[in-house]
Amino acid sequence: MKTAQKILEKYKEFLIKSGVSPSTTERKLSSVRVYLNFLEAKNYLILDKKPEIASTAKDFKPEEIINKLSS
Repeated sequence: MKTAQKILEKYKEFLIKSGVSPSTTERKLSSVRVYLNFLEAKNYLILDKKPEIASTAKDFKPEEIINKLSS
């Protein structure tokens, strides 16, 4: 499973446990997917053929994105 998929699944679990409605959960997940696609298009994030995400920025931490989005 790709890292991006793992991140989205963990974020979805967090939202569900937090009591967020299913439609809001899907809307938030869609926003994250769009953001990840944007990062890839700008070459800030490289989604390669391997099951991992390689970042062009040294300090990129997907967990920080999740924390910011969930607050």
